[in-house]
Amino acid sequence: MKQILLLLSLPFLFLFSLMAQITQQEADQIIIERLSNETGDFTIYAKEDVQTNFEIATATGETLELGYLCWVYYVNYKDATTGKYLIVKESNGNVLEVNTKNDGIPDDLENWRIIDNEYPIEIPFTEYSLAGTSSCQWVNLNYDEEVIVINSDEELENYIDCTEGDFPQIDFSINTLLLASGRTNKAIFNITKNIKQLSCSEYELNIEVLLYEPEPVEEWVLALKVVKWDSEARIGINVTYSEVQDVPFEEYSLSETLCLWTNVSIYLDGGNKLIIINSEEELEQYISCAEGVFTEIDFSQYTLLLTKGRTNMSSIININKNLLKLSSNEYLLKIELLCSNPDWTDECWIVALLIEKIGDGCNVVLNTTTAYFDCPYENLIYPANSGNLLLINSAEQLEFYLSCYEESYLAVDFSNHSVILLSGISYSKPVEVVVKDFQLLSSNQYKLDIEVYRAGFYVVEKWIYAIILKKINAGSNIGLNVVYTEI
Repeated sequence: MKQILLLLSLPFLFLFSLMAQITQQEADQIIIERLSNETGDFTIYAKEDVQTNFEIATATGETLELGYLCWVYYVNYKDATTGKYLIVKESNGNVLEVNTKNDGIPDDLENWRIIDNEYPIEIPFTEYSLAGTSSCQWVNLNYDEEVIVINSDEELENYIDCTEGDFPQIDFSINTLLLASGRTNKAIFNITKNIKQLSCSEYELNIEVLLYEPEPVEEWVLALKVVKWDSEARIGINVTYSEVQDVPFEEYSLSETLCLWTNVSIYLDGGNKLIIINSEEELEQYISCAEGVFTEIDFSQYTLLLTKGRTNMSSIININKNLLKLSSNEYLLKIELLCSNPDWTDECWIVALLIEKIGDGCNVVLNTTTAYFDCPYENLIYPANSGNLLLINSAEQLEFYLSCYEESYLAVDFSNHSVILLSGISYSKPVEVVVKDFQLLSSNQYKLDIEVYRAGFYVVEKWIYAIILKKINAGSNIGLNVVYTEI
């Protein structure tokens, strides 16, 4: 094998050990820091993945080999006949610099990633927390939105007090800790942060604190561990406060129609519990009408949020909803389920909300909580591995099965609505009930197809699914077809 002609830096420039298991982002930062004082026009190239026993073929057909896990970089100088490889050892961050004579450019350089080394540069960090140490707490902080730069155990000890045991250790030979704190008169919902390097020795810590609902004064502390900084490094801080915004919505219901939600499944949709619908074509995938049509939506003005879930061994009494805007393209949908005390019954639920139009790039996060009180379903039939259907057309009839119905989401105007109450029992864990089809066969004859997804382990458990829809005459017959599918 031809060996590349190398001019090695003498001695090999293995820098001090920086940290264990260096990530690609951290390796990029190590290289940028190393080259920060170099002048001239150059480009930094990086192999995309961690390398082991890698071979770099040069334009002259020569080969460079190295036998350990590492991140590989090549520095190409615009007006020079030489370049160099910088190799970061993945296990500890040591850097090997290899200067090449003649033409040492890799022949596949066009496939390497170019690193942006122009300021500002985002700096990677690791959060340092006392959460796992019940006996330690932060002390001597002014909560004045200033940054404290800590470079030794002695300095850190000034800000931590432990009644017993020790605080989590930091290797200050390879790390610097940035400590910032502040206070606000509202509850803190979330804190986002980033560190920017503005020049060789100048940095900026940017913090955004997201607030909601007035609360007693709340304090915040951030401790961020970075790769060791030079003693002359300077850092500024920018702290901004913004409030969570309530987003108005209108509930979209099929209860005025003979239409049902179909194929709304967290399993059929690849595990997604929330679907963002921005067109009629998308909406049609999830609705089946036995008669008539569903209420049209002006999708030029509105977006439909469609979400589904399942209780765990309890039945639903009511559902509270709250939609919050966290940023220009991020939302939080909070669903609070008011459920009966655990009664070995799983019940599926669907929520559909119309909101002002949001773009396809927006993200809506679903947060579901459950509160319990004593109001179980009663007198229902739970046939094994099939299903039972009740067509309910009066409050008295519903009260026989749910005594607290007046406080529930099933408290409807029975002069215009009916409730279909489905129930069954499964010998495998019932995971989800999905309506597959709903058809009108004749003037008073309907057909309802449902599928019950269940896990493949043995457990006897009941399931319930309630549907509100336009009034169906009491004498009507609804044929129920239930299919159980193992997942």
